[in-house]
Amino acid sequence: MKTVIVLFVSMISFIMTDLGSVRKAYKTAPTSKEAAHTFLGQLENYSGNNPTLKAYQGAAYTLKAKFEKKLILKKDLFVKGATMIEEAIKKEPNNIEIRFIRLSIQENTPRIMGYKGEINEDKEKILKEFSKQEKDIQALLKDFVKTSESFTAEEKKQLL
Repeated sequence: MKTVIVLFVSMISFIMTDLGSVRKAYKTAPTSKEAAHTFLGQLENYSGNNPTLKAYQGAAYTLKAKFEKKLILKKDLFVKGATMIEEAIKKEPNNIEIRFIRLSIQENTPRIMGYKGEINEDKEKILKEFSKQEKDIQALLKDFVKTSESFTAEEKKQLL
């Protein structure tokens, strides 16, 4: 019976951390407090070792911080999330999806947070490696680049 319960919990955890559903939720997470809360709820208990999911988990904390009113909690959530993203990049520095996550967070973070230092590095990696990515990652990147302020019109043409 214990084995059945463990398998069931593992299946639920896998379903909730399916990369496709996480990517879809990430697109809407910054739009409202409720969406950010739902996105964090989807990833908050993730304890696996997938660096991409860890980066999304970190992004979920930074997005939750965006809507937090208490400054100390806002800062704590943001630092926790940014640290998770940085750890994911250390594990897989050539993972373009993780670079995209960091770029999207840094681009939308207030300067006062001091988390904008790798925008150009991530952008250059994305430009260089875009054509080598799977179609679903390319689609994700295209959606982001369309509205990104980090990419010039010429760079956008290159990717779109």
